[in-house]
Amino acid sequence: MDTIAHQLNLQTLPEAVIGTVNATAVLDLHTHLYSPEFGQLGLWGIDELLTYHYLVAEFFRYSPMSPSRFWAEPKIRQAELIWQTLFLDNPPLSEATRGILTVLQALGLDVASRNLSAYREFFREQTVGGHIDRVFRLAGVKQVVMTNDPFDPAEREVWLQGPVVDPRFKAVLRLDPLLMNWEETAVGLSAGGYSTSVHLDSRSMAEVRRFLEDWIHRMHPVYMAVSLPPGFRFPEDSPRGRLIAECVLPVGREHSLPFAMMIGVRKLVNPDLRLAGDSLDLADVASVERMCGLFTENRFLVTMLSHENQHTLCVTARKFRNLLPFGC
Repeated sequence: MDTIAHQLNLQTLPEAVIGTVNATAVLDLHTHLYSPEFGQLGLWGIDELLTYHYLVAEFFRYSPMSPSRFWAEPKIRQAELIWQTLFLDNPPLSEATRGILTVLQALGLDVASRNLSAYREFFREQTVGGHIDRVFRLAGVKQVVMTNDPFDPAEREVWLQGPVVDPRFKAVLRLDPLLMNWEETAVGLSAGGYSTSVHLDSRSMAEVRRFLEDWIHRMHPVYMAVSLPPGFRFPEDSPRGRLIAECVLPVGREHSLPFAMMIGVRKLVNPDLRLAGDSLDLADVASVERMCGLFTENRFLVTMLSHENQHTLCVTARKFRNLLPFGC
């Protein structure tokens, strides 16, 4: 009887797992979505879906059109070119193209019609708030984490107005300009009322910490984040290394904010493709080990863009309880 019961449990296990997963509301830890309070920064609609950078990169695998000519077209025409090339002239077999069809199907649209005009009309009939409600319900998502850049003038202006953000959208304090381009950022911070110098003296360090404190109080982020290149090492005697060790991690520790690192991105290996021109490479997991070991009171969220780094990162997370791998 025990053997029969065991076999029955094994037979029903897949259904039980699938049912549990489908019934569990999700917190999406990393998105580039915005709540309605951010206005035009929140992109939505079929043309925005079709011009996502994964599809742009795929378009140029098939199309002889030059990037300069493509970018000269208005977005509506770019979307039409991508639709024609990737969905009509060629079978939509990639993960990116199948994702578009999955979205359209989930919204109740007829993908067999291949009618881009009808899809556009559907989105024109929606309100932003109603569409967000529907998407959250269909996706089984309860909350999403945005990617917020206080160094972007358009977004900074919204935050300075003190918006009441939809509670389903959680903020993240993105630090790429601060850590990856200190000299230019120092000038901008100085113009914004922080006494910073490109030489990164002790006064500048204190002012960077004040800047982080100000934006943490303003945004209430759930973590701080940065994308890092494959050559990132820690510790390192550079503005980036010093800012992480002397500003980001102490402030994060004080506010119990994890530091998220997406390591391995190679920016604009093909600049003609703009956002679609980024690539990746192997990174150094040992730097993550050293960071976790040196800053045991900090929490770290880490994704390595190269699949070949994933196993090592997972093993590292078993050695350091302050490390959580996420994404890939």
